[in-house]
Amino acid sequence: MKVVLCDDEYIVVEALKVLVDWQSLGMELIGTAQDGVQALSLVREHKPDIVLSDIRMPGLDGLQLIEIIKEELPSTACVIFSGFNDYHYVKQAIQIGVIDYLEKPITEAAIEKALQKVKAALLQQQQLSLLNQQLAANHQEFIVMRLKEFLLMQQEWDESIEIEQGMPVTSYAEFTICVSDTPFKQELFQDVLLYSFTHHSYAINVLISKDKQAERLIEWLAISNITDQYIGIGATYTEWAGLRSSLEEAMLAYETSSRLQRERIMSIQEISSINNSESTKLEMNELISLRSQLLKAIVEGNAAQFKHLNKGFIAFCEQTRLNYSFIENEILFILLALSKSSIASARSALLGGASFHGFGNMVHSLSITQLLDWYKQQIDELSSDQEEPTEPIPGSIARALDYIAQNCDKDLTLQEVAGQVGLHPAYFSMLFKEVTGENFVKYRTKCKIDYAKKLLSEGKNVSDVCEQVGFLTYRHFSSVFKQYTGQSPGKYKEQQFTGLH
Repeated sequence: MKVVLCDDEYIVVEALKVLVDWQSLGMELIGTAQDGVQALSLVREHKPDIVLSDIRMPGLDGLQLIEIIKEELPSTACVIFSGFNDYHYVKQAIQIGVIDYLEKPITEAAIEKALQKVKAALLQQQQLSLLNQQLAANHQEFIVMRLKEFLLMQQEWDESIEIEQGMPVTSYAEFTICVSDTPFKQELFQDVLLYSFTHHSYAINVLISKDKQAERLIEWLAISNITDQYIGIGATYTEWAGLRSSLEEAMLAYETSSRLQRERIMSIQEISSINNSESTKLEMNELISLRSQLLKAIVEGNAAQFKHLNKGFIAFCEQTRLNYSFIENEILFILLALSKSSIASARSALLGGASFHGFGNMVHSLSITQLLDWYKQQIDELSSDQEEPTEPIPGSIARALDYIAQNCDKDLTLQEVAGQVGLHPAYFSMLFKEVTGENFVKYRTKCKIDYAKKLLSEGKNVSDVCEQVGFLTYRHFSSVFKQYTGQSPGKYKEQQFTGLH
């Protein structure tokens, strides 16, 4: 612990330097002063843990000095001493937060007792501060976990938990989600509660604000130092349930912002105003019409007509104001049709070569320009004759099913599995449902439950099984298990062993 000593009597300062065994107390005397002004300068420079000061000094007296110290460094402990047995000074000292008051002449026993008292108080204060920090961190982690379950795992929100955890059920009334490249920091926002966590390659920021505060959100973001990243803002809702919609909207705004690379910050309201305009509706109909003509050419196996129409399709995409996701979906429809078409070279070029695998890895960083450049490159290869793929596309789904089966204990994402088999996530999603008859999430969950049933049949503990199959909480595991089997995990396990007797 660092100590500053201040007394206008030179002999007192020199005596205390020698009299006190600073090292054995775990303390270091880092500076001395003979007036209040000099002492204040030392305190501001070194920020000591303890200040020992006389009352009567030139410049600033001891009480004035300590008043300033307690205002600027409230955690610094202060001990004051004086040759005047004046209870008026004692009362003032106590009022400004002095820990101890010593009368001169100061004895070795008195100063050591006072320093021991100060040391104990500081250690207690530090322990309490650490405990409060830990409690705050645990509270933050718990709320983030519940938000993850609610937003990403579709669990219901239990308002009793809000009350138990001291959450702002009534004083805060607006709920907004922002999706960004990296998590926000609380100090950026006034009167707003912030809960942030990363998910895949982006961050989800849940902002809970008081009435009308959300209207200033874009203003806060604009004047902050985080405008070097892409940010999507969902609509503001007055109930917890609205957060799911706000997340979907924020994701759309985030994707649009990062893909178009025009505006760093984009709200769902801006996208809606663009998408609802008459010109946008006309452009959407035009693009759908072009895609339909391309699909017709593919079905008929007319490569020449396909190439001719495709030039117009690409030129339109380069000029349109439609968002990235819409254009991407149209392109994926075309690729899916080509994968089944009678144009053998097209199927080989688009789905049998390394380029398509590379696109699966690049998709999250592509702009519209990059997407169209890639698409044009693939279409240009249609003219070259290539061998049929050594492995048909359903084989990729078979590999995906094997990968899911071998990793039932993990919370696999569609993007992760698509990457494992070298397919674009959106394309993989469409193909997966076509082959299996189920969407990816439903199939993955069914595999988890089948694996859980196997473990329970082997006599494993229910809570261990919950953890082993990758569920964060037992409540979620039990709810999903009952949804698929009609009974709780415990009941299922009991039935398995009852049936053996």
